[in-house]
Amino acid sequence: RGGDFWWYDSASHALNGVFLLDFLRQGGWMSPLSYALNYFAHYPALTIGFYPPGFAIYLVPFYAVFGVSQASAQIAVSVATFLMAWGVLDLAQRGGLTPAQAFAAALLSIAFPEMLVWEREIQPEVLSYACAVWSLGFLVRWLDSGRPRQLLWTGVLFVASLYVKQTTVLLA
Repeated sequence: RGGDFWWYDSASHALNGVFLLDFLRQGGWMSPLSYALNYFAHYPALTIGFYPPGFAIYLVPFYAVFGVSQASAQIAVSVATFLMAWGVLDLAQRGGLTPAQAFAAALLSIAFPEMLVWEREIQPEVLSYACAVWSLGFLVRWLDSGRPRQLLWTGVLFVASLYVKQTTVLLA
């Protein structure tokens, strides 16, 4: 309401996380359908049925700790941005780049103009990319070590990226 959201669906992404937090706090699991219908009657911008739930689930702990606000959601996106950059740094070093080159790659990954648009808004793309980058990082670790645990993390993080944004399937 305060004009903090620019992109047209950012507010609905933020609201989906609020819905899940309220669902948990108010005992919505006792009657999920009626709870969701009553909630939607008050907040028709709710779009949790149209998007995968991963990003909304990710927002819940940030809202629980920092309170429900656009700033709390922005903190969550900023953490995802850091995780993505860290994953790119790790992946670049494993790929043979020097620490300076890997740092530059990480910096470019989050400073690319289109990424800056997603990072300024409450959008699931950055978290989806962070999960995908870390999935690739664990895949490289598995190729190096052959440890099944690394392959398990590859799968878990790739599936997590799909639960955040389904277009990640194109990476497969």
